[in-house]
Amino acid sequence: MFGVILYIGACSAVAGAITFLWVITRPIHTRDEMRSWRVFGALMIIALSLPYGVFEALTGYVGKELDKGVEEAMMLEGIEGELRYYRVLWYDGHTAYVTAVGSEPSSWGGEDRPVLRITLEKTPKGWTATYAKVIYSDNRNKDGVVFPPYW
Repeated sequence: MFGVILYIGACSAVAGAITFLWVITRPIHTRDEMRSWRVFGALMIIALSLPYGVFEALTGYVGKELDKGVEEAMMLEGIEGELRYYRVLWYDGHTAYVTAVGSEPSSWGGEDRPVLRITLEKTPKGWTATYAKVIYSDNRNKDGVVFPPYW
């Protein structure tokens, strides 16, 4: 929950800064009809959705190649459930940074959705995990901030 609030706050700051710069560069005689709240609202929507759009595009571009590496990283971290989804945050041809969300049963009968940050490197055998860390998990008592928020 803290990650969502932090993300919305950061997007508000970005949208507010750009709106402020837009407002102060307009001529004075047009400022009374400016309706800067519309500009702020549009920029807020763009700021909230742009990172997710970029990560979806990267995942669509290179995602299928990374399946085995992501599942290997989840096994190494001890996730006993299945992989729900993952998103590629960065890809440069040899290294990929991934956020993965799994699903496993909780001790109280519900479902835990652990979130992992994974670094994958390309080897002659395929993509292998060089770094994996559980960021958020109820079962493991981890409560880190995932930025941007995935759950």
